Amino acid sequence: MAILAAARTTLLRAVVAFFPVSDIAELERSTPYQSVRDYVNAVCRPQNLDKVSPIAAAGSINAAILLIHGGRDDRVPLAQSEAMRKALEAAHKSVELRVLPGAKHDFSAAQFEEAWPWVVGFLASHQMLSLASRNPEQQRRVNMFTEQGWASRLGARGIKNVRQLGAVKRERVTLTENPHVRGRKDEMREFTFDGMYVRALFPGRSHDAYLLQEVEITKPRWKVKYGLNIGATRATMLEMLGQPDGEKRDFVEYFHSLGIGTARIWLVDDRIAKLEWEFRAD
Repeated sequence: MAILAAARTTLLRAVVAFFPVSDIAELERSTPYQSVRDYVNAVCRPQNLDKVSPIAAAGSINAAILLIHGGRDDRVPLAQSEAMRKALEAAHKSVELRVLPGAKHDFSAAQFEEAWPWVVGFLASHQMLSLASRNPEQQRRVNMFTEQGWASRLGARGIKNVRQLGAVKRERVTLTENPHVRGRKDEMREFTFDGMYVRALFPGRSHDAYLLQEVEITKPRWKVKYGLNIGATRATMLEMLGQPDGEKRDFVEYFHSLGIGTARIWLVDDRIAKLEWEFRAD
């Protein structure tokens, strides 16, 4: 459901949704699971079922959509994806539906493996136009680099691990409403080091764990995976990661194949001048 809702943004050209909920009111009527009905009543209904049902926003979705569903899914019935496909087609949107006949809800590892070629082919056609030109090792590096491209302990659990990276020049804290638990506050913290900026979300204001939102590196003192440090050449970038997935006037972009993160690389005179990572975790 959240994956489909994210497709309304213009940043995504393609979205893959596994066994998604599309019409919450219909799910409440059709599911045999009392826990699902309880969740709908407690969480969805107070927000208005139409407002949180992606099918109601089919006309405003700008990305191409691949729906993957198990043919024997009784928790979120296949009819949910079938209805979403019809709604998107009626709105003249790009949509594909793939059904894995024997699969139930939450695919096994083998079933995900079976569905993976559908994902790769779809993303190669719509989102990651350079994916087909990369060799398997380059694609593995792209996924690693976009998820955690820095060569440090940044991303490990706890606020202490962030502060132990080096001297923090500035630290800013902003309180935000937790999007999932009413009345709960989260902390958005910004850490500025000499040549590195980090923005992280601390759910529930707990400092034992955090979700990275943005990382920016501007000085060579902060090492990067695969030798892609500040000052490295475009040729090294292409050798390690292959062709970028997007190119703007001042930077190129690499996307994780599952949408986990985006890495942007600024080049000046064919040398890396700045690196930035952005994550969609909330």
